Amino acid sequence: MPTPFLTGLGRVLDTAVGPDNWTGVPGWENRTGYTTRDGRPRGYDDIYGAIIHTTETNDSAFEKAAAGHRAYRDPEAPTLDVVADRWGTRGSHTYALLIARDGTVRLIAAGPGWQAGHGTWPTKVAGPNPGVRDGEANFHTIGISMDANGSAYPVTEPQLVALVKILVQLRKEWAPDRFEVMMHGEWQPVGYPGAEGRTDPTRIPGGWDAIRKAVDAGAWPVKPKPKPAATSSRPAPATGTYTVRPGDTLGRIAKAHATTWQALAKLNALADPHLIEVGQRLRVPAPPTHTVAKGEGLWTIARQHGLTIDQLANLNGLTRTSTIHPGQTLRVA
Repeated sequence: MPTPFLTGLGRVLDTAVGPDNWTGVPGWENRTGYTTRDGRPRGYDDIYGAIIHTTETNDSAFEKAAAGHRAYRDPEAPTLDVVADRWGTRGSHTYALLIARDGTVRLIAAGPGWQAGHGTWPTKVAGPNPGVRDGEANFHTIGISMDANGSAYPVTEPQLVALVKILVQLRKEWAPDRFEVMMHGEWQPVGYPGAEGRTDPTRIPGGWDAIRKAVDAGAWPVKPKPKPAATSSRPAPATGTYTVRPGDTLGRIAKAHATTWQALAKLNALADPHLIEVGQRLRVPAPPTHTVAKGEGLWTIARQHGLTIDQLANLNGLTRTSTIHPGQTLRVA
């Protein structure tokens, strides 16, 4: 029996990944890429499985999204606006579900989109054809894509974990023996007559069969986290703090503290060095100091560190005639 619109996908995601780990693109419940002959929105026919994709978006899009470029509203899923056909320039949305880099999910549509392309039911991996005609997989399969490419931004472990959870739950919604998991490159392989061959999803650890094996097993095999390195006996470098001011950038703060922005980002475990906020407190390298020894004066210490006596005095809130004492700590940079 035909299944016009998959409005139950929200319930599936609630169970598979949890209600806090997916969002619906406004209008998803009624979105479809097709109309009937009399102009009504067209939904799915019988569902027999899912086709898995990667978006294969250019590296530059991922880089700009991570840097907060205003053209990308969703840093974890920079391809979302394109595959949801936000601007109405493509003719249809692409996938029903898009899995973001962090494993959260964007529910795009309850109706079929333009995802599968021209191909033939892949009997070698999906068994006997249940009646899907060539080129009509869009009406019989759910398109699921991970926002990733075969270049600098391959699929992440959180994406694969979420994908398998979703597929396991979808199988429960339909009969396990009829819900097949197919890859885009299997439905429309390289060399398919009259169509551009597909090779996605790309760079899947263990290959495409690893996804099917994980679905059969019930979960994607998560790699154990590496054990923390042995604690060094060397004391950690001293640090101070700096409060971000309007107009600050990480590079400007780093320069003021005689370090690099890369070192500062690492010191503060910043996931995105382009995103710092006014009022945010950052750890910064503590300024070099000198402990006054017996018999030393400002002039002697200044000469040791390549400073003038006035520079040394200003760094420490002193005057050139100030008295200093053994054991006193002075800033020298």
